[in-house]
Amino acid sequence: MKNIILEDFNNKKEMLNQFKDRIENLLVDLLNENNIVIHQLSSRIKDFENLEKTIDGKQINYTCLNDITDLVGLRIITYHENEVVVIADLIRKEFKEDVLNLRNKRILESNEFGFKSIQLICSLNDMKTAYIEYSPYKDIKCEIQICSILQHTWAEIEPIFGYKEQTVMPEVSSINFNRLAVLSETADKEFDRIIKGELTKHEKEILRFIKEESQNVELNQTNLNYLILTNEVFSKASDIISKNTKATLYRDSEQDGNIKRFNLFKIKTIKELEDSLIKYEKEYLAFVNELTKDMSYEKLSIGLCMFYFQHFLAAKSENVGLVEKYLDYDGEPIGYGSDTAYTLIEIYRSSKNINI
Repeated sequence: MKNIILEDFNNKKEMLNQFKDRIENLLVDLLNENNIVIHQLSSRIKDFENLEKTIDGKQINYTCLNDITDLVGLRIITYHENEVVVIADLIRKEFKEDVLNLRNKRILESNEFGFKSIQLICSLNDMKTAYIEYSPYKDIKCEIQICSILQHTWAEIEPIFGYKEQTVMPEVSSINFNRLAVLSETADKEFDRIIKGELTKHEKEILRFIKEESQNVELNQTNLNYLILTNEVFSKASDIISKNTKATLYRDSEQDGNIKRFNLFKIKTIKELEDSLIKYEKEYLAFVNELTKDMSYEKLSIGLCMFYFQHFLAAKSENVGLVEKYLDYDGEPIGYGSDTAYTLIEIYRSSKNINI
């Protein structure tokens, strides 16, 4: 039976890779739809050597390839611990979960320390597999692991100690190991407390100020970062960028260059920026689509939506001199090429006939 399973694996390797890509794209869409920004989403298919070890090492009587639940594996790394459960709940709603193979490493005994994550065994739900493009993957399962960035860091460090069981450690090493584990877990919880407490309160105050007095709110790094995450037009642009480039979007708080370049377009307040987004929404989204349609990246800053809005405003002028001034504004050149100004204008002209 082992040889049959291994042969089947070799025959279906391409299909498993396609399944992996489809699951990854579905997860990216799911996260974007729920405005969740993560640190990283990675994926892999099991290699031949590890598949052999799985078949030989488990006390399970595998009868076919599809009995193996982690042929395709994905890992979602969040910035904060509280997002792990939120994402797991979203995945349970979107996919069919194999509860018999559920593994929840977040539940540890009081005297246990180490890597805590949620691992889900999932397959496509019946609604998805009813479509022709998903039907070949009906019986394939994948393992989706969700952890915070600190939990991931611990998982990478822990094997360095070389002890699978803490009980075989020297006593002094065991004490120090436990201390590190506790510090890691405490840091995760403190980040959550800060995000839920102090920062949430600060964001609510910013939101109130923006809503009530946007004409008086000057552009600064904090306000721009908040607008990137909450503005509907920017959200649509980010969806287009993520979909076209297949990239996972991450938070980037550095907006100094964006603030300076808005001066070129006489945009100095949040209200002026919001009014401009409303006025040019369709043209801007069509421009973003045309600009990114042939791009491919693994990871991109969520702030690109604002950066590309400035590209759009410059290109919309169809003035090569102005675009060149924009690209080299305030002594902070954007590193493209000598023909970039012409290229941006051509992209704008091509996008005028596109409806988004």
